[in-house]
Amino acid sequence: MVAQTNKHRLDQEFLVGEEVLVTTANWNNNKPSKKLDHLWSGPYEIKKCIGKVAYQLDLPSTSKCHNVFHIGMLEPYVESKDQEKISVTTISWDPTSREVINIQDHRKYNPEWQYLVELNDGSTEWENAQELMEDCWENILEYHQTTNTDVELPPSIAEILNHPRISAHHLRPRQQLQAPSRYSD
Repeated sequence: MVAQTNKHRLDQEFLVGEEVLVTTANWNNNKPSKKLDHLWSGPYEIKKCIGKVAYQLDLPSTSKCHNVFHIGMLEPYVESKDQEKISVTTISWDPTSREVINIQDHRKYNPEWQYLVELNDGSTEWENAQELMEDCWENILEYHQTTNTDVELPPSIAEILNHPRISAHHLRPRQQLQAPSRYSD
């Protein structure tokens, strides 16, 4: 039975000074999901061999785990010569940097109204009316007052044009609270 069990096992040894990867299976990281985390961490240099199956690694000082690992948790680190090391660059996105300069056109796309808006970076995009009502409802009003179109207006815009004292804040969708249907007779 021992012969069958050990048939596919490999005796693996590491030397002091070699670099290895450590599995992160037992590490508790602050990631939203375990499957989004990296499987291996490293490379870390081996400082000392402890017995036949344990190794002490040179972990960074910020590490919160013990620096001795079983050989089953280690993998040899092989540096790829074909690929260059890629530094991660972060692209900052500021949602306030997208300002609507002008509204050029409107359409009814499926059940929703959309407006072709010109942004401050020079690009034009079709945006849903509900999204635009929160930030730039004045631009929408100006567009509909300057363009004499006989097309049916979106209901929220028509209400504002008929009652100019109503702000877009009052036209936002509200949650309707109702008693559960099981209570109705």
